[in-house]
Amino acid sequence: QFWLLQARPITALPRYGYGALVSQPRWWSSGNARDVVPLPLSALEWSGVRFMVEKVSTQYCRRAGQRLLPGLERARLIDGRVYLDLGLAQYEHWNALGLPPSEFNRELGGSQPEISVPSLVSHWQKMKWAVRWLRLMLVLPWLRWRVDRLVRRVSQKADCLRRQPWPQQADALLPMLRRMRRQAFEQDDLC
Repeated sequence: QFWLLQARPITALPRYGYGALVSQPRWWSSGNARDVVPLPLSALEWSGVRFMVEKVSTQYCRRAGQRLLPGLERARLIDGRVYLDLGLAQYEHWNALGLPPSEFNRELGGSQPEISVPSLVSHWQKMKWAVRWLRLMLVLPWLRWRVDRLVRRVSQKADCLRRQPWPQQADALLPMLRRMRRQAFEQDDLC
């Protein structure tokens, strides 16, 4: 038997994420990402930068003790530029710390659209937010000390790498670059 099937691209996948965001529009914003990554990135560069963008964009929520949904696309490369899912970032900061979307936008800078969040919140939720803010305030000085120490260590490693001669053979260069990339990803102290 011979079957002839029509293949079509998938054009409408259900949105994976927080229930409160499923019915709300999704806004991609280059916001302050333009300041941090001003030049367009190639797909190769994005494969390395994406890891850090994901870590940095969720740092406060994670440090406050909020569990975040895994596998969400918080950042995307559009025409070589880094864009952040603004609604997702607003919701995660509201859910973790009670930070209203308007305050989140003010901290981000510029005029950005806002998601809608419940106006009435239980006392229990407000207590959870207070505990998370306290936890965050207690961990920030310690984190600053660790980051300062890490920056010194990474600067020393970079100085050592600059003094080393680069391999002349292409087959020796690739393992060296892979080792350097792996070491960069292992620097989890930053986030």
